[in-house]
Amino acid sequence: LHLQDGEIYLYPGSPTEADPESIRVKRQAYQVYVGGDVSVTVDKSGQAETGAWGPWTSDQDCSRTCGGGVQIEKRQCNGECSGPSVRYVSCNVERCPPGSKDFRAEQCSAKDDTPLDGNYYKWLPYPGKNKCELTCKPDNANFYYKWADKVIDGTTCDSNKDNICVEGICLPVGCDKKLGSGNFFYLQR
Repeated sequence: LHLQDGEIYLYPGSPTEADPESIRVKRQAYQVYVGGDVSVTVDKSGQAETGAWGPWTSDQDCSRTCGGGVQIEKRQCNGECSGPSVRYVSCNVERCPPGSKDFRAEQCSAKDDTPLDGNYYKWLPYPGKNKCELTCKPDNANFYYKWADKVIDGTTCDSNKDNICVEGICLPVGCDKKLGSGNFFYLQR
């Protein structure tokens, strides 16, 4: 989790939970402290992120055209560097038009023209154990099949939240549809 130029980014290995008091986030190799508009990325030894990093770039489009996709950005180190070289960025977060098909359902129905044991089926999403696998069930059959270890990035992984799968891991999304933003609605009673 990292705040830069008013945008929040998640890096591989970022946690899925943050302490709401200080928004102190522990990560595999780095810790990020966000206070107000200040953010510092440090390694385990407490040293600030260093090195001759190049600019963040992406050679791919957003994973979705609407509904909250993901774009993977990378940067090159020109010398010795500390800090992440890959980050996940939210993109195309506006809602999909009314009547749009569920993104996971689209991925399952894309398998309708792929034979399984010589048979063709109309595939529907199936809630398997791993929410970020593409597991589908034939419309009129009593079994399910795992088509892929990972759904397309940006596929929702919680039915009552907006969390999405990124690289096969369910990551938190705020009510603003941004990865790791920490913006959530709270109901007062």
